[in-house]
Amino acid sequence: MNPAEATVSMKARFKETFSRAVRVHFVGAWDTVSSVGVLRGKTLPGTTDGMQHVCYFRHALALHERRVKFLPEYANGASGPPREDSDQPHTKEVWFAGSHSDIGGGSTQNAALNRFGPSLRWMTFEASRCGLLLTDTLRQWEDSNISESLSGAWKLLEYLPFSRVSFKQPQENGTVWWPHLGEPRAIKPGQMIHESAIDCQVENRATVPVGTFWEELVHRDNIEHDPYAAAQHIARAMLRKGKSGPLMLTTKELHDITVLTKTDIGLKSLRDVQSDLISGSFVEPLLTSLETELAQNSVQTSSDGIGTAQVIVKALSAVWDAPPPAQVKKVAHSLAFKDAELANDFMKAFSSPALGSNFGSHDAAVTCAAFLPDDRRLVSASNDGTLRIWNVATGELEIGPVPRHDGRVTCISVHGWRIASSGYDGTFSVSNFDSGALLVGPVTAHKGKTLHSIAFSPAGIYLATGGGDDLATIWNAYTGAKIHDMVGHIGPVVSVSFSNDGERLVTGSNDRCIRVWAVRSGECLGAPLLGHTGSITSVFFDCTDKRIVSASLDKSVRVWDTATQQLCREPMN
Repeated sequence: MNPAEATVSMKARFKETFSRAVRVHFVGAWDTVSSVGVLRGKTLPGTTDGMQHVCYFRHALALHERRVKFLPEYANGASGPPREDSDQPHTKEVWFAGSHSDIGGGSTQNAALNRFGPSLRWMTFEASRCGLLLTDTLRQWEDSNISESLSGAWKLLEYLPFSRVSFKQPQENGTVWWPHLGEPRAIKPGQMIHESAIDCQVENRATVPVGTFWEELVHRDNIEHDPYAAAQHIARAMLRKGKSGPLMLTTKELHDITVLTKTDIGLKSLRDVQSDLISGSFVEPLLTSLETELAQNSVQTSSDGIGTAQVIVKALSAVWDAPPPAQVKKVAHSLAFKDAELANDFMKAFSSPALGSNFGSHDAAVTCAAFLPDDRRLVSASNDGTLRIWNVATGELEIGPVPRHDGRVTCISVHGWRIASSGYDGTFSVSNFDSGALLVGPVTAHKGKTLHSIAFSPAGIYLATGGGDDLATIWNAYTGAKIHDMVGHIGPVVSVSFSNDGERLVTGSNDRCIRVWAVRSGECLGAPLLGHTGSITSVFFDCTDKRIVSASLDKSVRVWDTATQQLCREPMN
């Protein structure tokens, strides 16, 4: 065997051993051109004879490109793709307004890489439609841009004889040599015009097939619709149909919505469509269409309705408008007979769903919970006397159970890395939430009677507690040492809260009174705030410290002016 044959044999064995035949699923090209060299040479295998080595080929073409060195390479040589009776044809070649760099990018600076012009919107849609999973990235919506590329030195090349493919109508694969002279490109039968290019400028635009006018071409079935404008088209069409009878999504409308729900930009277009409608609501026709779909499909034998319902539910969840509760209930009831899980998803879309799975459980009723400062975890307390720290995203228990009280935990407060808890057992303690370690306590307070409330001061220096001995007490948060009692209530103090500047404390009691105290001295500031006819359940300063809000068992909420100690408005009940 000569060396050349040996080399070929070795390559063949290597390929057979380490390679396997594959078929590329999707190829998207932006204005592929033949721009290298003086003589027209061979093209890459399979690129101009139908692209049969790929499952789907999509080609965005520049309608206003005229340079001789940027003549297009169609998938079928000098011809357009054959027409296919399919929603997903093998080849699509679509014309967009602009020059070569307008279509493929580069005509303008875009350091943020966030522009989302017509050709990219179309290619994104087609890729999703053909099954590709795309990263969700919000981009800036762009309209068509048409720049003049035939300028400067490029003009000189138009007078030189280059070998090139002839694009005479209707089709011809021969080559010619005469000067190009800035001749416009040729639209071939089978190629489509993107809807963003329908009203583009006439000057320098590609020529239409012989015997056809531009106006005639764009009003035939030669228009490729902008997928991300589809939400507006569908919304308006459904609103029109809703005036004349029952609503049903057409196959194309359903397909467009299906693809729109697969990408973040598509979902955003659905969310934005309502604000663009002059009148009416996109939600109403979607819900009506869903009801009609459910009513017309057999529960026992048809699965088509569920597929359509899933698409509409996902579209509805992307639209912020809240539909009428009665209609939500009606649709959810119909969904439940076909798919309980889908009905649950539907209800979650229009209520306040949990952000994640349920957390684990305490051994008794949970009495209180609070987010930790990292927003990644939360602490819960229970009648079982324990604290537990959970991962918010996963619902998993990270720390605990941490035993802190003999019986019910009545209240918790969080500051920095510390958690303070009060209990029915008349004690309070302070724990490190990163380890669960005990930092302070347990401290017996309020003569061992129930501690109803506990709160850190804004700076974390003090703790305030309210107890069953009718007192509010200020403590050193780091040592647990008592600083002073606040005497004045004649019933258990059930709620305590610091002002935002840390200088005052507001307390609420079963004696139906609200009192404001000076934290440093323990003195009561002014007269008690009177008006509730039932026990106080909660009191707080607002963010400006100018108002206090109180809640009571008398079924009312009251807002008080801290300067005048008078009601700001009538009670809310």
